[in-house]
Amino acid sequence: MKYKILCLIVVATIFTCFILFFGLLIPVQAAGERGRVKVVNNLLVADNGAPLRGENPRLKFWPEDPTHLSYWQRLRDFHLNTVRIIAYREPQFYNSSACGYSCESRWDLLNASDVDVNNDGQLTGSEKTTWDGFMDRIFPYLDTWVDEAGRNGFYIIIDYHPVGGLDMFDAREWWTKVAPRYKDRTHVVYELANEPVGSPAWGPAGYTPAMINWEKEMYQYLRSVAPNTHIILWSFANAGSGMKEVVDQAAGVDYTNASVAFHIYSRSTSAINSLKSAYPVFASEMGGDSAAEYDTKVGYVENIGVKSWIILDGTLPETAVTVPWPADPFFTNISSPSPTVSDLKASFRIYLTSDDLSYKPVDGKVNLLDGGWVVKLLVY
Repeated sequence: MKYKILCLIVVATIFTCFILFFGLLIPVQAAGERGRVKVVNNLLVADNGAPLRGENPRLKFWPEDPTHLSYWQRLRDFHLNTVRIIAYREPQFYNSSACGYSCESRWDLLNASDVDVNNDGQLTGSEKTTWDGFMDRIFPYLDTWVDEAGRNGFYIIIDYHPVGGLDMFDAREWWTKVAPRYKDRTHVVYELANEPVGSPAWGPAGYTPAMINWEKEMYQYLRSVAPNTHIILWSFANAGSGMKEVVDQAAGVDYTNASVAFHIYSRSTSAINSLKSAYPVFASEMGGDSAAEYDTKVGYVENIGVKSWIILDGTLPETAVTVPWPADPFFTNISSPSPTVSDLKASFRIYLTSDDLSYKPVDGKVNLLDGGWVVKLLVY
């Protein structure tokens, strides 16, 4: 018993020192989930009218772990209020070495069309069991992102993310599982399909009547199961001529709670302005290889009035974008959450040295000098 008491005293002393001298408790808001996004002047904005500005972490906690408070603080330091979670799906045609429709082993992706061994357009029996098992592996990641974004006052866009193509059957089966699950989470937004059209067009010219009809039908499905969730459609890989004309062909979409996404890997200002004159717009992805490239792209969309956008990796140290835009007022004068046990363990690990990890008390007594050893027992 006396060892337990001594351990508690040691931990309490160390924790107090960390708070006083290392600023362990990072001030990140914990005011609860945001209200639904809105459409104002054909832009997608937060519940308080602030533009949605964010970045693109990946579903499986790379490059960041959403359970770490320091991650959300970093986003706040960049005046961001949104994360767009990339849930990779087949196909992947982002470059010549991409895995296309063979991504299962590389990224642990399971395609519903591959599961449908009978090729009858439905998953039954063992097919359904296999598919349900795959989705059950995905949901812990999605649930964590949704919960942590809500806890920290951020919006989250769930992004079904093929690149340069689309498996319509897989998308339908995936959204059939995902869309009802988060329909009541007010800070959640759905993005139907990232860049569904690739080579050779990589833009509006590649949107066939079948693709246009699919976008409309999937919108209707998502709206039926998630009546209040904002839905992002189209997600043009390049913001080229003809975007508005493509969107015009899908009558029946209510754009008071939906919007049109585009990416600016190539762009036409006149095409963007034409689209924005008729529909709510959102620049849902901007990638770059350097800080200067991110500065240029963000400056471009801001200057043409598209102030709601997502950058791919623009808060990483090697590509950190310059921040001239204002912070979301939501994050002003709000209380900090109490650290969780996971937060505490993660923070302690940062300060453990290799000596701490290999050390053991040699005299059979636990005292303050054995603090590193006690912490190691608690966090590993």
